[in-house]
Amino acid sequence: MTLQPTYVSLFSSAGLGCFGFKSAGFNCLATAELISRRLDVQKANNVCAVESGYILGDLTDESIVKSLVQEVQAQLNGDELTALIATPPCQGMSVANHKKKNELPRNSLVITSLEIIRTLSPKFFVLENVRSFLTSTCLDSDGTQKAIAEAIDRNLGHLYNIHSKVVNLKEIGSPSSRTRTLVIGVRRDIHDVTPLDVVPAAKEAPTLRQLIGDLPELTEFGEIWRDDIFHHFRRYDERMLPWISATAEGRSAFENEDPTLRPHQIIDGKIVPNQAKNGDKYRRNYWDKVAPCIHTRNDILASQSTVHPKDNRVFSIREICRMMGVPDSFKWSSYDTEQLNALPIEEKREFLKSHEINIRQCLGEGVPTPVFESIARSIRHFDRPSQVKAGRPPKRKEVLNDSKIVNFLRASESGNPRKSELAAYYTRQDIVFSLVATAPEFRKSRRLHILEPSVGSGAFLPHVLQKYAGKQIELDVVDIDPYALEQTRKMLSSLDIDYSKVNINFIESDFLSFQPAKKYDLVIGNPPFGSISDKDAGKSSQHGLKDLYARFLEKALEWADHLCLVIPKSFLGGPEFTRLRNTISSNHHVVSIEDYGESAFESIKIETIGLTVSPKLEASNQHETRVMSLPLKSQDRKPQNYLLDSKFPSWVIYRSPFFDKIANQLELNFFSSFRDRQLTKSRIAQEGPVRVIKARSIGKGEILPIMSGYCEELDVPKSFHRKVSGKQVLVAPNLSYYTRAAILPVDAFPDGSAAALIPSENSSTELNEDEVRYYSSADFFYFYRIARNYSVRSLNIDSISVFYWGVPKKGYRPVLSIASFDPKSKNLFEDPELLVHRQNRSIPDSVEV
Repeated sequence: MTLQPTYVSLFSSAGLGCFGFKSAGFNCLATAELISRRLDVQKANNVCAVESGYILGDLTDESIVKSLVQEVQAQLNGDELTALIATPPCQGMSVANHKKKNELPRNSLVITSLEIIRTLSPKFFVLENVRSFLTSTCLDSDGTQKAIAEAIDRNLGHLYNIHSKVVNLKEIGSPSSRTRTLVIGVRRDIHDVTPLDVVPAAKEAPTLRQLIGDLPELTEFGEIWRDDIFHHFRRYDERMLPWISATAEGRSAFENEDPTLRPHQIIDGKIVPNQAKNGDKYRRNYWDKVAPCIHTRNDILASQSTVHPKDNRVFSIREICRMMGVPDSFKWSSYDTEQLNALPIEEKREFLKSHEINIRQCLGEGVPTPVFESIARSIRHFDRPSQVKAGRPPKRKEVLNDSKIVNFLRASESGNPRKSELAAYYTRQDIVFSLVATAPEFRKSRRLHILEPSVGSGAFLPHVLQKYAGKQIELDVVDIDPYALEQTRKMLSSLDIDYSKVNINFIESDFLSFQPAKKYDLVIGNPPFGSISDKDAGKSSQHGLKDLYARFLEKALEWADHLCLVIPKSFLGGPEFTRLRNTISSNHHVVSIEDYGESAFESIKIETIGLTVSPKLEASNQHETRVMSLPLKSQDRKPQNYLLDSKFPSWVIYRSPFFDKIANQLELNFFSSFRDRQLTKSRIAQEGPVRVIKARSIGKGEILPIMSGYCEELDVPKSFHRKVSGKQVLVAPNLSYYTRAAILPVDAFPDGSAAALIPSENSSTELNEDEVRYYSSADFFYFYRIARNYSVRSLNIDSISVFYWGVPKKGYRPVLSIASFDPKSKNLFEDPELLVHRQNRSIPDSVEV
């Protein structure tokens, strides 16, 4: 296994971005390019360590993609790929392409990039393209046309935290102006690293004079500086010379007063002015401004901002290299610059004749090398911090969640003397980033009122401030603990906050007794997970809630239009939250539910979700709910009234056609559950009148001959006898992933590890052996996993979950036919729809239950 970070580059042209990754110490496993002369430039710079890493061909060709994937996997040899960078062809999206027609196929090359990312699963990925990249239309792999932003989210949103930003690269390290879209993804299993950590640091760009002012003047057509073949005067039609020589700095030749000194043609002896379709044509640049954007046609005067501030010519190759941050050590052919400089003048001209246009085009469509080098150094720092001592990324005040912030937040949480009392736990920054990304954009320019009701050490605040950067914000941070507020102040002092736009109010108070002076646009955070006493449960709670987080949620719904909260996953099905769930599903739009499994906190094992709620739109009954799952590595959007269907007593966020097919064939709500927690180990003996049934005694449709002990009649609650009298009662294990049931023997009683399933009062049905064994079938295993939202904790069979222990209806037809099904050999997070498709079965997209 190599310690050197690795990367793959797609649509890499001459490899300007690749050179940045190489300079940062990365090993390129494969680089794919369509045009051989551009790939030759990469070879000249030894981008790849092995010759087979240079992939020449069209990535719309499946065989080329297969070759690339196989090459990468062979070199990785079981290791993980660090990064993948891709710059799909942008002509179909660029405003500079005035002749574009149907560019959908070319735009859809981004889908190829996304599919390769899914296959190779790099830890990080970077997409770079034109300003309109995300809003351009592509043909997605599902056969539908959609905006590229939507396609990226659909294909990768469940696997990566993703940040996209339209930015002028001159603000983050490029020596020239270049407005582009950056999309950065960090794999969701990488803890406490977010895409914001990878965004390059802010850096002031040099002026053009600072950048190229030391290079000698070129005044003669075809002149080549003796010390650098790439600094030369490119020839053009000499009739244009008067137009350019008369043009002042910062002006266009079209603005010259004399018509004969403006771009024109002579037709039939008359001056016919050229059309100035683009205001940057024939424009002379300013010495003391940042260099202009370099376009593909930087070889002609009639292109955009190509004219030197003083000389009557377009910029030389060397000048453009400097504008793109390409170092002098970069090779444009197999010859070193020193070798080329030593050639006779005619051979120099011959070399330029055959290479210049390719070089200029590569520069015009490339990525500024310093930007990708900065990204690469950040990735390397956060991927292997112990390996990178030299070359750490510079201090970045504008990147709000760097490792210092993370370390501070961790220390604040662990150092809180009231941590256990207040149930205050540090929320991982990647989880925070993911939840904040689901918050509304608030595109209106009005002042935002935002509340963090239990701020702790302020883990959410950097991301909230980043998301709404530039907006007017009134931010209230509330906490009952003065230590927490003090730590929040310290953390915020390390951030570069524009206090002319942001006002932060620190409020020491219990949120449940706090009386806001106004309603909030957004309540966001991680409320405490403790509980209050029974005597206080009904106070100020419309729903009689004891859990603090549920009380926080209840109050947040009253005081805010939108909320984003990290809460326990048990909220989805806990009996005590039924009324609150119904209130939310009836009166609000559940925008997003993110299932974090046990990943949100590192200091405790508790399953959590991120819940995002907004007002319902009266004009629409088709509210969709996004469900993102870390355990399942999945993401989907379905109608809210489907996932939160009132026909079921819980929210079934993974509901699917498979689930519906099973539900249609079961008589649901058939049993009630009984669980006794009073029968302790000390009261179980080796002999007695009542046999004790433990979970381990329950097999597939039978009670196993495992000695579990006995108890006295007095240990069996009288209520149990009344409920089971004259009925066939089943017994099933609590706290088990593996569903199974057996008939409870007469004169037997389950301890707390098992639940008795008691038929309803009106039922006279008795189950036969096959029907009892149904509960250990593949169908019921996967059905119940969905019903329990793939939980791995809080698996007790309670008044809600017992609803799903339905009795098979007459004529039940199995959906999954798996011989000798053993759930212990199965992935607990497997999607049964995939199993159905493997069996070549057809299930309709929706089934009415």
